[in-house]
Amino acid sequence: MVCFAASIILVTLFTILMMRGLGQLVPVIEKTSNYDFSSDANSDRLEKRKDEVGMIAKAIGRTRNNLRDVVGMISTSGDSINNNVDSLSTTIEKVGSLCESNSATTQELAAGMEETAASTTLITKNVSKDYLKSACFRNNKDATSDEFVLEIIKDKKTTPEIYSID
Repeated sequence: MVCFAASIILVTLFTILMMRGLGQLVPVIEKTSNYDFSSDANSDRLEKRKDEVGMIAKAIGRTRNNLRDVVGMISTSGDSINNNVDSLSTTIEKVGSLCESNSATTQELAAGMEETAASTTLITKNVSKDYLKSACFRNNKDATSDEFVLEIIKDKKTTPEIYSID
């Protein structure tokens, strides 16, 4: 009977000690569930136990350390992404500015090309008139003679041929 009573007392004490350890783990687990991965003295003390509570506390401690590392990596990655977004925004602004500048330059070039084309047309008309008059004079033809103009066009005569240059 004494053995039986001693067994009951030992089981009760063991159960009380085990439950007290598990009860002390609950606040650590709650801190973890609230994303608080900071060091906890109670958790550190429980990890030193050699029983099942100590094993559970060690596993929770490793989980908290791993989660702390993951959160740190996510934070670092977030900072890196923010820096990349800022850099990309700056690049986009520069490209937009260059495109506007290129557009303005293209418009200026187009206007210049139109002016050049008009000038070239005018010069060509003037040169053609002078050329035809000179050719007619050299060949003793009437400058208004359609036959002479058609002859030049038909025969595709070169400048020396029209001017009778040898």
